[in-house]
Amino acid sequence: PDWYAATGPLLCCYSSKSLSGLNPAILKQLSAMVFRLAFLPCIAEASAVAVASYVFLGLPWIWGFMLGFILAAVSPAVVVSCLLSLQDRGFGVTKGIPTLVIAAASMDDVLAISCFTILLGITFNTEPNMALLILHGPLEIVVAVVWGLGWGILITFLPPQPNPSPLLRLLLLGGGALLALFGSDLIHLKGAGALAILVMAFVAGVGWRRQGWGDSNP
Repeated sequence: PDWYAATGPLLCCYSSKSLSGLNPAILKQLSAMVFRLAFLPCIAEASAVAVASYVFLGLPWIWGFMLGFILAAVSPAVVVSCLLSLQDRGFGVTKGIPTLVIAAASMDDVLAISCFTILLGITFNTEPNMALLILHGPLEIVVAVVWGLGWGILITFLPPQPNPSPLLRLLLLGGGALLALFGSDLIHLKGAGALAILVMAFVAGVGWRRQGWGDSNP
């Protein structure tokens, strides 16, 4: 769809920029808090919107939850740009606040997109086999992790060493993100695209840090 083509590159840009710059050591320490911050507010907000839409608008529960997950998704254009600005100025870096919020906001988007896609599929389901529909979510996760890990490892070593071209790394990361986003749309696994971008950006960021790139890399 047209809206997907318009917003897809923006999601690629912000997710790739934010996830490739995360500190893996701090992220490991705050992993439990990241999951709580990503899942609990998103589910609570979606549930509150579903209840309100059922009570005040008379919407069916499934439509209410779809509306809830639309509203619960965090805007990466707002969160990521603000956190990166604060991180560059040194605010909260020692406590890992930018890493915590950026990772949680990215996972929040993946959760909202995946839940909305699953509910949308249930609502307009034309397949008699409900088992395939139930397996849709886990299949998206598997496809996203495999593609993200594969592409992330590939672009870690693909540019010739030493002194790899920053422009080439940028093009490879952005190209892989676009392939994941629009490729997942072609195979009808839209939720896989966003998760694959997060995985590949994080894997590439970890690999580049091990090669000597720090927070102020080109």
